[in-house]
Amino acid sequence: MAWRKKDKWLIFTILFITFYTLLFTFLLILRYKSFFSYEWEDEAALHQMVWNTAHGRWFYTSIGVENQYFFMGHFRPIIFLQSIIYRISPHIYNLFLMISITLSIGALPLFLIARRMLRNSLSAFIISLSYLLYSPLHNINFFGTDSVILAVPFFFFLLLIVENNFYQSNSYKLYIFILLCLLALMCKENVGFTIIFLSIYLFIIGNKRPAFFCFIFATIWLLITIPFTQRLNVPQGYSLARSLEYSSFKELVSTFFNRPTYLVLQGLSFNHLQYLFKVLMPVAFLPLLSLVGYISMPALIQLILINGVIGYTKVDILSLALPFLFVGMTQSMGNISKFISRKISLKDTDITLIIATFVLILNILNLFGNNILGNIPENAVIYDRRFINVKNIFDPIFYIMDEEDKTAWSFVSMIPKGASVSATGDLLPALSNRANLLELFNENYDYLNAEYILFHTRYVGFGAGDYTKMDNSKMYRLINEMKVNSRWLILREENNFILFKRKRGFN
Repeated sequence: MAWRKKDKWLIFTILFITFYTLLFTFLLILRYKSFFSYEWEDEAALHQMVWNTAHGRWFYTSIGVENQYFFMGHFRPIIFLQSIIYRISPHIYNLFLMISITLSIGALPLFLIARRMLRNSLSAFIISLSYLLYSPLHNINFFGTDSVILAVPFFFFLLLIVENNFYQSNSYKLYIFILLCLLALMCKENVGFTIIFLSIYLFIIGNKRPAFFCFIFATIWLLITIPFTQRLNVPQGYSLARSLEYSSFKELVSTFFNRPTYLVLQGLSFNHLQYLFKVLMPVAFLPLLSLVGYISMPALIQLILINGVIGYTKVDILSLALPFLFVGMTQSMGNISKFISRKISLKDTDITLIIATFVLILNILNLFGNNILGNIPENAVIYDRRFINVKNIFDPIFYIMDEEDKTAWSFVSMIPKGASVSATGDLLPALSNRANLLELFNENYDYLNAEYILFHTRYVGFGAGDYTKMDNSKMYRLINEMKVNSRWLILREENNFILFKRKRGFN
């Protein structure tokens, strides 16, 4: 115990966690100021939903389908806990800080798990540092909109409890274990599949009591949330499996039995194998040699099942695999080191240190290569030409404001905080700190039903892409009609921006 209290490597781990949190929060703020996001619409909708929940309009966002867009088509009550922080400071920067802390804090239980497994604090520190340098982690942080990301620390701490057998020594610690399971489930409906795999792992290693609770809670959760989520998506014409691009959850399940060859060939496509290589290469494929590593299978299977190519917006799925990949890697290191030490005259702790250092080098080198996960098809997605051929998450193009960005902020600052606004996609996050926000040219509602209308004529759609493929002539036609319409007043027109205000007396 005295040795643990004086463990300098634990202090270094905490310092690097703090550094990571501050650095990536800062980068996300810079990205936000430069109007770049993988998906502007989703980022704005999530922030507005948390903001609305904090102000009494629970789980509602106005950006999607009018009066129907609760939970953004997914069941994630964890948003209520996020909204508590928004009551203190309702700013989108809080969202960025929450995501960065959520991902970085996982390095702490990972260090404690690795120290116990490997009996070496230095190796545990190197593994935690490798986690903080893991480029897919940065991809998840950069994407940073889906609430499922919040499940990462819950799973890390669950694995810490399992590794230390806390729940066997005192009943109240079993309650903590159950609470962490419930908090993880609250992050999204599909977390239940990962919890079921965790229960299978616990059963195999002989921890039947927590395995029972995991299995029961996850099963009940799936039985409730799958029909609920399908009902949420009815107004949009989507299903629970929409991210997998199947027409229904039933079809997704039946595909395993009806078309297994198709699924195998799809999973072995170049795009899918390349994606999995980028995920597993920095951890030296070691999780595949560990039982813990296979708890990540629901997330990896979901990625494999995606039709066609895996898009860059699917990176949030990977968050449910992170804790199990790194703890599985640690477990493999311990097993390999013990095996080798019996063959040669080296201590297993020394061998572990060598393997951990090798993994750290892999992660450092990977920071300088092509480390963006997912496919970015130029013709189909990219609308802003600045972002074509970007291959590295640290490319300055994501974080530097150009003159057009500065002009956009000056337009946004002209709109009162409480006013309702309709705007083109890339401007939505900057305007999402309000109760009523609409997306221009979203045909699901009357997108002109707002006090202010803000056009950015250079960008249409959302994210880095023009998903709607709308002809710009439609936008200019609407602008010309509004200019001659007596109920609209032009407040400002400059470069590629036009701001209209509805005149008083007109609804």
